[in-house]
Amino acid sequence: CFTSHSLGVFGTKSIPLSSVKLSSKCMVGGIFPSSMERRVAAILAAPLLANRLCLSILQSTEAIMIPNCLQLFGLNDAEALSMYGTLTGMALSFILFPSTISNSLSVMLLPAMAEAKSAKKQDSINYTASKTISFSLATGILFIGVFLEFGKDLGRVFFHSDLAGTFIQILSWICPFLYLSTTVGSILNGLGKTNLTFFHHLISLSLRIFFIVFGTPKIGILACLWGMLASELLLTFLHIHTLRKHTQISFSALKSLLIPSLFLILSTMLYREIFSFAKQLLSLPPALWLTLGCASLCLSYLSLFWIFRKKL
Repeated sequence: CFTSHSLGVFGTKSIPLSSVKLSSKCMVGGIFPSSMERRVAAILAAPLLANRLCLSILQSTEAIMIPNCLQLFGLNDAEALSMYGTLTGMALSFILFPSTISNSLSVMLLPAMAEAKSAKKQDSINYTASKTISFSLATGILFIGVFLEFGKDLGRVFFHSDLAGTFIQILSWICPFLYLSTTVGSILNGLGKTNLTFFHHLISLSLRIFFIVFGTPKIGILACLWGMLASELLLTFLHIHTLRKHTQISFSALKSLLIPSLFLILSTMLYREIFSFAKQLLSLPPALWLTLGCASLCLSYLSLFWIFRKKL
C-alpha cells in the first residue's frame, strides 16, 4: 500500500509536482502513513517549499527593482514601467509558452525517477535521463529557430511593438537551458536531491539579482535579459553536473546538438523558399501568414526527425 504526497517546484516556474510514492501501513478503515514516512515527506518538501518561497521573493523583488534601476539608467517612470511591461507581459509570454511541454514532462519524470530509484533500476534511470536531455535540447533548438525567425513579426502582429519582437529574439537563446533546467531538476528531485536543487536555484537567482542591481543602471534593460540567460545557463550547468555524479548519462553531441541544428537550418530554408513563392500568389492577413509559417517550420523540423528516426 502507499500514500501520495503532493510536492513541488521545478526550474524557474511553479508547477504542481506529481505525487511521491511512499509505503505505509495498511490498517482497517484506511491507509495511514507512519511517523517515519511523515518525516521523510517533510524532509523532501522543505527544500521545495523554500525554493518556491525564493522564487516568489525574486518575482516581487524584480517587479520593484527593475523599473527603479531603469530610472537610474535614465528613463522616466512611464518609460521604465512600459519597458518592464513589454518584457514581462509580451516577450516572456511567448518565450514561456512552449515550456508547457517540459513542464508536462517534468510532472511524469519525478514519480518515474522516484520509483526507479526505490526499485534500484539504475539502467532505467540512466536511459530516462539521457533521453530527457536529448529531447529537451531538440525542443529548445527548435524554438530558438522559431523565435529568431518570427520574433519580430510576433511582436508587431500581436503587440504592435518592435521592442517586444527584439526581446523575443534575444530571449530565444534561453529555450534549451530553460527546458533542460526544468526536466533535469525534476529528475534530481525524483532522485531525492531536493537540497541540491534548492541550492542551485538560490545561486542562479542570486546571479540574476546581481545583473539587475549592477547592470541595469549602466546598460539598461539588456542587463535584465543577459541576467536571465546567464542564470538559466548556470542553473542548467549545476543540474547537469550533479546529475552526472549520480547517473551515467549517454550523451552524443552529434545527435543532440549538431543534427537538430542542421534540421533547423534545413527547415528554415525550406520554409523561406515555399513562403516567398506562396506570398506572391496569395494575399492573407499577417497573423495568418505568421501562424502558417510557425506551423510549417515546426512540421518540417519534426518531419526530418521522423524520416531519420532509425538513425537517431
